[in-house]
Amino acid sequence: MAQTKLLLIFQESKGRRCVIILKNRCRAIKECYLDCRRIKKMVDYLGRFPLPVEVVPYGSLQLFKRFEALGYKPSFRERDGERYLTDSKNYIIDLDVYPIKDPIAFGEKIKGMTGVVEQGLFTNMTDIVLVGTPDGVVVKQF
Repeated sequence: MAQTKLLLIFQESKGRRCVIILKNRCRAIKECYLDCRRIKKMVDYLGRFPLPVEVVPYGSLQLFKRFEALGYKPSFRERDGERYLTDSKNYIIDLDVYPIKDPIAFGEKIKGMTGVVEQGLFTNMTDIVLVGTPDGVVVKQF
């Protein structure tokens, strides 16, 4: 990568996701996704915070019980004493599942359950991670 020029185009103001265009000597251009973060945000395992799972209201109680049986410690997200509704009129069930040792497999398992609309693990979305450390930037490529 020593011969590569990096052109960064930030897509979000938070800097979490941005597009990087790699241009090498051959003038071939490749687009990939870049994740920018500080060293404090790097963890060995995901799951220290509740994992949000968006579920359709119909059958959500059965799905909640299934999560309980699997040991995921579910809780319905609430606002003002009522179950929180997303813009799509779905519920959010937060799962306490630390540690998530295989986020890809876990996300696929949750997403494959009947009634699940989406889950909060965003895997396989980044090609490069730039990590800010006290000693400078560390580049991790996948």
